[in-house]
Amino acid sequence: MRYNRRGAMLAAAICTMLGAMGGMGGVAAHAESAVQSETRLVRPSPPPGKDDSRPPAGHRVCGPPYITGDPDLGPTVLPRTGHLGAILRGYVPLGELSPQHFLSRYWDYTTNNYRFPPDAGFGRSGDFPNGRLLRKTTFLQAGMKLDRFGGYSGSFLAPMGDLYIRRGLPPRNLNTNPDDPQHLCNYHVFRVLKSFRVEVGPAAPAFQMPGGGTQYHVISRYFPELPQTDDEVPVSWLLANKYLKEITPVTSAQLLIDGK
Repeated sequence: MRYNRRGAMLAAAICTMLGAMGGMGGVAAHAESAVQSETRLVRPSPPPGKDDSRPPAGHRVCGPPYITGDPDLGPTVLPRTGHLGAILRGYVPLGELSPQHFLSRYWDYTTNNYRFPPDAGFGRSGDFPNGRLLRKTTFLQAGMKLDRFGGYSGSFLAPMGDLYIRRGLPPRNLNTNPDDPQHLCNYHVFRVLKSFRVEVGPAAPAFQMPGGGTQYHVISRYFPELPQTDDEVPVSWLLANKYLKEITPVTSAQLLIDGK
């Protein structure tokens, strides 16, 4: 069953109100602690090679299961070793916020989606809202290696291996696509075959993470052969038109199921 966000938040609010009325002072605290006890967040913090523990029986690396059963909150079990473990160094799911607090801060119930930073996720000087937008253009040169956490419909790329906490991505981007289980954590690596122009700059802080990593945004106006019906260019088009080639990352995409 999908996590009922509105119901859970309403229940927590009712418990808090009853506690404030007296006679039930421990109810709200119990409700919050119960939610947190069900959501034991896995920190992929040990350095590569220091922890070879297997996930609990019935759990898959990069999900399922998901935090509180909600895919938008990301998986409960994350890679600890290898290439992906290194990228996830320092990442703490939800930034140690409770699921309710995290969603109240970052989820837009009107659009039923996350609130992403403005300006296509590019940062501003000093991280001030009125700071100078840190965005310019550059050419990605043939031979460069890029990666992304997400499917082929997206238009953002990063230098291969940059830390997840620097990318400004929501936790659900770590979910393995069930239709593409060979790409663990929905992680893809590409090599540039022919140079193309992109917008580049640091990722803005987002989702309890500092950002600051380099992000490349692929824009249609830099491709004269494209009809200018959409502002962005998906990775799928770059692959089909030989700008990019997907390559095997330096990590095994082996699923760990039932501890085997």
